[in-house]
Amino acid sequence: MPSPDSAFTLWLSSRQQPGLRGRQFLSTRAAEPYRTVWLAWCRWVAGVLPDASPHAYLVANSALVDRFLTEGVSPVAGRSGPVKPQTLLRYRRILSAVYAHLVTSGQLATSPASLNPRAAGLGRASAAPESLAVAADAHWAALIGALDLLHTQDSGWVAVRDGALFELLLNCGLRSNELAALRVDALSDALDAPGEMVLVLRGGQRLAQARELRVGGKASERLRRWLQVRAEVLDRRSAQSALLFFTNRLAPVNRDGVRLSVQSWFDLAAGLAEPGVGADLRELAHQGPQVVRNSWLVRRLRAGDPLDQVLHDAGLKRGQHDLRRLARHLPAGVSAVGGSPRAKRSQRLAPPSPHTDPLALD
Repeated sequence: MPSPDSAFTLWLSSRQQPGLRGRQFLSTRAAEPYRTVWLAWCRWVAGVLPDASPHAYLVANSALVDRFLTEGVSPVAGRSGPVKPQTLLRYRRILSAVYAHLVTSGQLATSPASLNPRAAGLGRASAAPESLAVAADAHWAALIGALDLLHTQDSGWVAVRDGALFELLLNCGLRSNELAALRVDALSDALDAPGEMVLVLRGGQRLAQARELRVGGKASERLRRWLQVRAEVLDRRSAQSALLFFTNRLAPVNRDGVRLSVQSWFDLAAGLAEPGVGADLRELAHQGPQVVRNSWLVRRLRAGDPLDQVLHDAGLKRGQHDLRRLARHLPAGVSAVGGSPRAKRSQRLAPPSPHTDPLALD
């Protein structure tokens, strides 16, 4: 029987199998820090079932899992109040995923940490998908306030770059990998809307990833500021780059770089917000880019934008997994399944009306 630490390591290794990596709710790198949660559970249940130690986790039942999540989990140092339900659900998902692998590998017959009855003993994690996180109005306002502050500070070209990156995330709901791969020629002035810019995404093998997005006037001004600073940086270094965003070494900004930059943005917003909102933002910071993208998508649908147009702009198709996981946030009458995934060419550059401005607060 594997030790608790070995059981977690084997689960992490299993996530690298071809065809599985893209279907995980956390990347392997993001899952590694949750080893402490798994080991804390194993220590706790060993104390409750000392006769079964050190393999008490293999004979635990669902009632003990529930007890651990209600009695054995404490807030992190420096925080007060109960542990948030979203955090407890995330911990339960980790326990469920590790146990699902133990079932798959034949170490257990059933899982004590299944998220729903259908997941128990099936040999694979088939739990209902967790609803994706969406920023509430107060969180959204804090993020915009932090971005406005960032643009007024004179803290170097990297801050100007990050501000432009955040503007595209807020205005266009781009994925981290899309932001990292953007080329400078993807931005062009909109002929029919002075002051606004158009972002042309040509990459990706799927049709949904080829799209044209209009950037708002305020965001366009800030992007032009970055283009100016970007040219000055390259000129000082006698260098050239086709990338819109690059690092201090003029290397591409990878997905981790985007994630870390967005986390700093969330931390800045958390410091400016009310204590409760700030705590929520710090909780959301680890998945910051995805939270902004989710919120952009949901806010547009709540504002009344046509579903097919929003899906086209997001590079999504109806029924895709991420959209189904946003179902509870969608307005009444908006379905995540059925219909055509393609928007007409005439819709692609339809200017947003004031009530559909993705940055407008409810």
